[in-house]
Amino acid sequence: GTLLGGKCNTTDVNFFLSIPYANSPKRFHAPVPYTGVFNKRNATVPAPACPQFGTTFIETESQSEDCLFLDIWVPEHKPHETKLPVKIWVFGGGDEAGGISNAMYTGCYAAEKAIQVNINYRLGPLGFLAADKAGIGGNFGIQDQLLALKWIKANIESFGGDADKMVLFGQSAGAFNTFAIATMDEAPSLINAAIMESGGG
Repeated sequence: GTLLGGKCNTTDVNFFLSIPYANSPKRFHAPVPYTGVFNKRNATVPAPACPQFGTTFIETESQSEDCLFLDIWVPEHKPHETKLPVKIWVFGGGDEAGGISNAMYTGCYAAEKAIQVNINYRLGPLGFLAADKAGIGGNFGIQDQLLALKWIKANIESFGGDADKMVLFGQSAGAFNTFAIATMDEAPSLINAAIMESGGG
């Protein structure tokens, strides 16, 4: 389908918001790749945050369990001449709070000579609860991030990005998640570098 995005007001950067990389997740189950079909999709509406409890991070944002979306910012360039490297951001918040629609995470300024991608992932007990006796394996939030990376790897060239130049980076819990993913056997097939901007938290 066709994504109908927008353009940043103060920079030559185009954006595409709320792109689904997974189906609406089933609670306490691994994410499933997005299978929906659309002709045209409005990609200017901010994504809802994943449910979170007792936080002031997203007081003004909507929440939904159907939250596995990503945002993409693309600086104006000639994709037939040059593929741009890709920066993939994992937000912090103790794996309990946060979301890609927070204004501080806009890619309007970060997407300079590179494509910026921000990914939503499940938080708190819906993302990280593990209870073997209940058959809940846990780490669904990490599995969400892995699936997002696979989507980006498969689709970023449609936005002018270079799928062979992808760096994952994050701050606080996002840094911890970046480290965890970078140590996995799958990492070399998904990313080329990892940046931890702080300790985990």
